[in-house]
Amino acid sequence: MASLYRRGNRIWMNFRDAEGNWRNRSTGYRWNNVVEMRLAKKACGQQSLKERVSARTMSGSWDWVAQWIESSWDGPTLRRYHQVWQALAGYLKEAPVSGPANLSRDHCMGYVSWREKHGGGRNSAALELRFLGQVVDEAIRRGMAERNPARNLRIKKAPTKEKSAWTDAELAMVDTALLPIGNKYGWMRVSFLLGRYQASRLGQAAVPISAIDLEHGAINWPSQVVKGGKSFSQPIVDPLRPLLRDIVEYRVRNFEPTLADLPQLPSLEWRKFLDSLGLRHLSHHGLRSTWISKAAMAGIPEAVAQRFSNHSSTAVHRIYLRLSTGDMAEMLRKLG
Repeated sequence: MASLYRRGNRIWMNFRDAEGNWRNRSTGYRWNNVVEMRLAKKACGQQSLKERVSARTMSGSWDWVAQWIESSWDGPTLRRYHQVWQALAGYLKEAPVSGPANLSRDHCMGYVSWREKHGGGRNSAALELRFLGQVVDEAIRRGMAERNPARNLRIKKAPTKEKSAWTDAELAMVDTALLPIGNKYGWMRVSFLLGRYQASRLGQAAVPISAIDLEHGAINWPSQVVKGGKSFSQPIVDPLRPLLRDIVEYRVRNFEPTLADLPQLPSLEWRKFLDSLGLRHLSHHGLRSTWISKAAMAGIPEAVAQRFSNHSSTAVHRIYLRLSTGDMAEMLRKLG
């Protein structure tokens, strides 16, 4: 909105032009004259009204958002926000909401049920709407909207579901099912193998080939693929080595810089795939719980398992531990 300021004894106006660029000019009125001050305020109000009308015209699309995300973040956050925006953009197109100035609180609240029908939960929807709030804040700064209905929605969270550990039979089923789906070098199989053997998160499948040191048997995870943006190194477990070497050699032959090319919404693709196998209780992230639980059963010290899985604290690490009654019985038998 337009505003007034003083330069010498003259009243100047700061305002946005028709293209949305900030300009300033003298109103011609004097600061120390009560009548002229009133006229300057009236002119400022008229300019603000003109800007509001212009803002509605400017807000005909959300086309600028993807580029704004690209220029504002990097690494895992960049990928995450691109994925979040893809989901939001799908809803805004379907609603339809043509631009920031047309968004209402009802639109925002309607996103929750829409998201639940499109592969996401209530809690995911709440987090994504928080990001929509950031988008609309930026739209306001650009003069494309006056208010932000995506703020202070107070959406009640659903209880967080525990990530189920995978059984050996389920691991074998998915391993077999993945081979004919995008061939054995596809992104889904790569992310499955890394999750199963390295306790890796889904986004880590996009690791650069240069970060994989087959000679010394290590993966040097760079910050751009690690949650929290902190790089770390990890030994490659023996069962994965020949499989990983094969994938690396294939990608190098095809001049690919990363181990896998992830789609925009990889978690949604995984959800659809697991549902198609009748494994609705599982998720890719549950592979971390699987590795951590197996590590405990194998007697690997908790500190070693925590460092391998790159957990920042013991409390966080223990959240992933899933031991069944049968698992505990097997461990107790080892006591003799």
